[in-house]
Amino acid sequence: MIFHEHTKSFPLLLLCFAMILTFSCAQTEGYQGRYVSSQGDSPEGAEITVELNENGHGLWIVTEEEVAIRWEIRNGQLLLHTKSGGVIVGKISEDMIEIQQPDSRKLNLKRVR
Repeated sequence: MIFHEHTKSFPLLLLCFAMILTFSCAQTEGYQGRYVSSQGDSPEGAEITVELNENGHGLWIVTEEEVAIRWEIRNGQLLLHTKSGGVIVGKISEDMIEIQQPDSRKLNLKRVR
């Protein structure tokens, strides 16, 4: 009898899981690509590139140094997670990433592919 009571909630549990999966996948669709800064926007004039891959992983590239990142869209914001535990927060549209820097300047990265 206990088994029968739990099977009633199984369809609801399955529906919740499907909704979570659907919304989590949809959050990254359309934003994959390579975004590049203008040299004047970045500190010390270095070119910064952010690569966002379909699987939620990517790269933060400054000149020739690469840092592996994980990324996600949460509450309309782009979150870039570094391996060291840091999080870089930005705004993203289909062709632009905007990151507020600690010195109050904005770093704009334009999508190139």
